Amino acid sequence: MRSILQIGLLTALFAGVYVAMRKIPASNCNFLHYEQTVVTADGLQYCGSGAAYFVDLQKLPFPVTVKLTADGTPAPGVESRYTLELVTGDGHILRPSELAVSQTRKLHLLVVDASLEDYQHIHPEPDGDSGDWTFSFTPHRPGPYRVYAQFIPSLSLREMIGETQIVVPGDTGPAVRRGLAAYKDGDYVFNLSTPASTLAPGIDATLTLSVQRADGGKVQLQPVMGTLAHLVAFDTSRDGVAHLHPTLTGQETNPTHPELSFVINLAQPGHYRIWGQVELDGREHYVPFDIEVG
Repeated sequence: MRSILQIGLLTALFAGVYVAMRKIPASNCNFLHYEQTVVTADGLQYCGSGAAYFVDLQKLPFPVTVKLTADGTPAPGVESRYTLELVTGDGHILRPSELAVSQTRKLHLLVVDASLEDYQHIHPEPDGDSGDWTFSFTPHRPGPYRVYAQFIPSLSLREMIGETQIVVPGDTGPAVRRGLAAYKDGDYVFNLSTPASTLAPGIDATLTLSVQRADGGKVQLQPVMGTLAHLVAFDTSRDGVAHLHPTLTGQETNPTHPELSFVINLAQPGHYRIWGQVELDGREHYVPFDIEVG
């Protein structure tokens, strides 16, 4: 009887530890980062100094299928509603309770058209714990959109990326090579700088995103998904994605010219579109730049 009681207590203990570990939230830097998160006194989260790698899903597919159901045919400028499911390789539908929180959300959708001119970051809402997620999407251009679903299962605490597409009837417009020219949006001017005119494949590089007011006034960066900015990189064929979060350097506190640094590692040479996402005056700004590798 004593042995049976001991076995029962040990079983209950390990079961409790297992359940508790599954409920531990993932670090907000788990999106393609391998360094420890830095949390400031005001709760803002930054990644460490490690690199963020471009994940080529054609070479490294994850064992998850993203299933989309639309309520109609998408069209430029028209909002459509979608239902999404995440299905693992063995046919299991992932429920919201099985996903960890990362960057304040359990599921992130990175949506970009074939010309790389229309990028949107969308957060689907769960329908209870059924495994169904719903979201609205308004394309601005015709053609095929690639949809990357980023999430972290609570059991593994390892990021997964699934992909699918939304086809908007019509021909894709031409791609525009923007380079690193300053981008003006409303009252603000954005710049992206690199350590060299051409980055080397497979080498860590630092991208610096800076913001100024056109009139030289103060700039107040506001948190967006738990940090002060995001950069997302796509290659021209949209084979994959890199999702970058800033490192903590002190330059982000400059009152009139804040700068945010991001470490990136792009293994393949070619052209990449970089989209910055920053919140100012209660509005999110999406700012595009182009870089060359190799």
